[in-house]
Amino acid sequence: MNWGWDSLTWRVRAGQPVPATFSFFDRPPFAVGRALGPDSAWLTYEVRDLALEGHATDLRSAPEMDSLVITSRWTPTLTTIGVSDAGMWFRVRLVTPWPAPAPRPTRTTTLRGKVIDDSTGCAVFFCQVIVDGTKLVTHSDTLGYFVLNDVPVGSVGLDACAAAYLAGHLDVEVPSEPVVLRLRRDPAGLKVVRPCR
Repeated sequence: MNWGWDSLTWRVRAGQPVPATFSFFDRPPFAVGRALGPDSAWLTYEVRDLALEGHATDLRSAPEMDSLVITSRWTPTLTTIGVSDAGMWFRVRLVTPWPAPAPRPTRTTTLRGKVIDDSTGCAVFFCQVIVDGTKLVTHSDTLGYFVLNDVPVGSVGLDACAAAYLAGHLDVEVPSEPVVLRLRRDPAGLKVVRPCR
């Protein structure tokens, strides 16, 4: 039994239980409740009022929930069980700001290309070109050319959609020379744009 104080820190979202099993009855009694602002939130926790009969303790008492508002200041010392030598004593505070890991820099570049009709070699204008897994999107001009800025370096997939054409896909290793996307005509001859996504 550890009778000392431990200092533990967790990153949790509102409504998420604190991932710990160090409490009495091996259940995590703490959960972060509704955030009240950038520097305060509710903390809920289980408490038990155990009845002592001689030397025996009634472990059947049902847990009840209690709560308090936590801020960046330490709370008073509280307990989870109403028996001095069986409960867990704790103090809690919000850590603000949380030391978030530094984002990894992403190298990007510009990707240029052209969309053409696979059977005639003619330019396909106003074709939507999308980089898979991103929000990067552009349209080809009247000569079929397109430019995509801030494309991540590495392997990317390009999707292309235009009226009266089947959707096309091309895997590209960026940076790259200008790419050529070849689209096949839709056999049904539809004059509507089929969305890439």
